[in-house]
Order: sequence, then structure tokens, then C-alpha cells
Amino acid sequence: MANFKDPIDNKSLLLLAVSLSILLILIASAARQALEVGRPTEIKVGSAQRTANVAQLENKNTTTNIVAATISRQPTWAVDPQSLSYQLDGHQVTFQQGQYELQIPGSASKYSYRFTGSSLEADLNKDGKPDAVGMVVEQGPGSGTFFYIVAAISQGDTLVPLPAYLVGDRIQPVVLYTKDDAIGFRYLDRSKDQPLSSAPTIEKKLVLEFKDGKLSKYR
Repeated sequence: MANFKDPIDNKSLLLLAVSLSILLILIASAARQALEVGRPTEIKVGSAQRTANVAQLENKNTTTNIVAATISRQPTWAVDPQSLSYQLDGHQVTFQQGQYELQIPGSASKYSYRFTGSSLEADLNKDGKPDAVGMVVEQGPGSGTFFYIVAAISQGDTLVPLPAYLVGDRIQPVVLYTKDDAIGFRYLDRSKDQPLSSAPTIEKKLVLEFKDGKLSKYR
């Protein structure tokens, strides 16, 4: 009987094992990259911290849907957007490093205003320059806690503040975020027949755009 020679010798087996190892490494690397694409981005608004899926795009043409949740890179503005003068509910409030206090004449009470969280980047007027977006909380001698969305438009080496947009009283912020020329905000609120003393439990969505020199809700 003629000698039978195995077509797969030890050298071939070694080469096959190396090839399989390389293939497994490439598959694992591709899987990790796929997970990175859909990884949620954590965004803080005050003490509330939630996740927003950066992979999901939603239609911004209706108020029931909201734009894609992305947190932009932090730009280097020539001025601090949290040290500007903003118009809040008809009053001019000048911040210093995100804080402002107004003493009520003849009273020990005061109004306090503060930014909560970092300023975000957007391109609200679509000129390719980074505009600034943030959230301000107002507290006074009463029981109200009012939440505003503020923005400032880049013009040359400075930022020009827009009138603040009042969201509501004693709401619970979930997430504030930007996408291109739009601002998105998710929060908890109450139904119209619920007292303000009750805990907010109804999730609402708000999308704002820059229109006619101010922040406006998408129609």
C-alpha cells in the first residue's frame, strides 16, 4: 500500500490557528466599535443625571417628537456665557461665573439666579459659529422655583444674549441638549389640574429654535 501523506501537516495547522486568532480579534474589535456608536451620553442638568441615546434621530417638525440628543464639544468662547446679562421675565440679570443675587430693598429676602450645569454649544443662527445654550434657575422669597433656557449668539469675539425662555415653575429637569440649530429639553411636570405642591411625574418634551431674534417653540 502506498504511504498516505496528510495534506494538513503541523505547519499548516499552525498557520490555520494564527489566521483564526487574527479573525477573532478583528470580529471583537468590530463589535466594540458598534457598541461605541450606540453608547449613551450622560448629560447633567443640576442634580438630575440621565442618559440620551446619541444614535437615535427623531423628527423635530412636531412638538411631540424631539431632536437627536447630542452633547456638543465644549468650544472656547472669547467670553464666558455664564457671565453675561440675560433678560429673564422682563428683568435684566447680570451673572458672574453663573451666579447672581438681588437683595429686596427693606427686606432680608432676596432673589437668587444660577446656571445649572455647563453651557452647551449649538449653531442657532446657522452661521457656522458656536452659540451658547444653558439653563438658569430662579428662586425667590416665595415657594416658586422657575427654570429658564438661555442662549447667546456668537458675533465676532463676543456673545449676544437672547431673552430667556421660561419653561415652568417647580418642574423636574431630566436633560437639556442641543443638535445643530435646535435645543431640546426633557422634563417632568404636572397636569393642569394638579397643585404645584404635588410632585411632577408627567414627562414633557420641548424643542426650541432661534426665530425672529428670540427662542421660540417649534410649531
